[in-house]
Amino acid sequence: MRKKIVIERAERLHQIPAGLFLGLRRKAQRAARRDVDVIDLSLGNPERPPSPEVVAEICKAAREGGHNRYLLGFGLEEFRRRVAQWFEARFEVSLNPELEVLPLHGVWEGLLNLPLAFVNPDEVVLLPDPCYPLYRAGAILAGARVETMPLLERNDFLPNFRQIPEKTAHLAKLLFLNYPNNPTTAVADLAFFREAVEFALAHNVVVVHDATYSQTTYDEYQAPSFLQARGAKRVGIELYSLSMDYNLAGWRIGFAVGNRQIIAGLAAVRGCAFAGPSPALQRAAGRALSLVPPCRESYTSRRDMVVQGFRDLGWKLHRPKATPFIWSLVPGRYTSLGFSRRLFRRTGVLVTPGSGFGEGGEGYVRISLTVPDDRLQLALERIKEQAFTWQRKRQAVRS
Repeated sequence: MRKKIVIERAERLHQIPAGLFLGLRRKAQRAARRDVDVIDLSLGNPERPPSPEVVAEICKAAREGGHNRYLLGFGLEEFRRRVAQWFEARFEVSLNPELEVLPLHGVWEGLLNLPLAFVNPDEVVLLPDPCYPLYRAGAILAGARVETMPLLERNDFLPNFRQIPEKTAHLAKLLFLNYPNNPTTAVADLAFFREAVEFALAHNVVVVHDATYSQTTYDEYQAPSFLQARGAKRVGIELYSLSMDYNLAGWRIGFAVGNRQIIAGLAAVRGCAFAGPSPALQRAAGRALSLVPPCRESYTSRRDMVVQGFRDLGWKLHRPKATPFIWSLVPGRYTSLGFSRRLFRRTGVLVTPGSGFGEGGEGYVRISLTVPDDRLQLALERIKEQAFTWQRKRQAVRS
């Protein structure tokens, strides 16, 4: 009789939080099989196609030949030059396209590989709390020790560097920031970025600023770049994605810019196991950077619709200046998870519980605007109907 083999996962995988969005997706799929009309407001996944100019560019590149081969090193020179030109025009920051620009398979590649490049086992990575779950996963996979910086509403969801214990700051190797912020939708100004640079210089910390939503802004607001802060290029890099701004989420394309030593370290990790993004995709991304982000106007109207709709119901939420999300306090005395479950059972509307982004997200839910207008309006109508039902029941009990 053969002995049964016991297959055990590495301990590090048990330390990583369960896949938040995969779990929500499976929940939606199970409900759909029961003929529930699910309106999924949990995932930031743009529903509109890329601009015709971008699609034409990738098709043209694919037909030309030679773009199906591995692309090693720092990527397509043409794309790196286009990024440097775009960055200088947008932020008035000069970049060396040969040494300070690196195409990425989306921001995810940078978030996962930077701890591998710069953090030894048991060294400290500073993460905001709440934060996108991939920050924590990347740090844990590298064997790092995670220390969190609370993002509190009373501090405009900005970390207070002065409250980081001196011992923790001394041991830190990597600091993650993200503004405009996911999930809180908070924004940061140059004064805050200057504080981050001062902290990094004082404690010899590498700063990674995730600027995924820097172009998804509303009204007259324009998000600054971390690299605009004096001395920022000495201590850090910035990560950019074309996923949300240009509807390229599934194509997985982005780039890192900034300190050339950090860029080289990130490229070295890729060199161990990966090739760069497809040359055809890099050409299409370069074309996208010459266009105005097509999503901005639609997200603005959706933001206004949702903010007003929930405020009419008594929900407490801010009108965000950026990101395709709404970050709202949970109404009533529910937990984040308890409310999101109840909401889904009653309405078929799926939102993300704030606790999925860390302890600091408890008491909030995140609502995505990346669904068609009519579906978003229907979600509001369902929630409004159930809210009035609950209100009538409470009044009946009182009487």
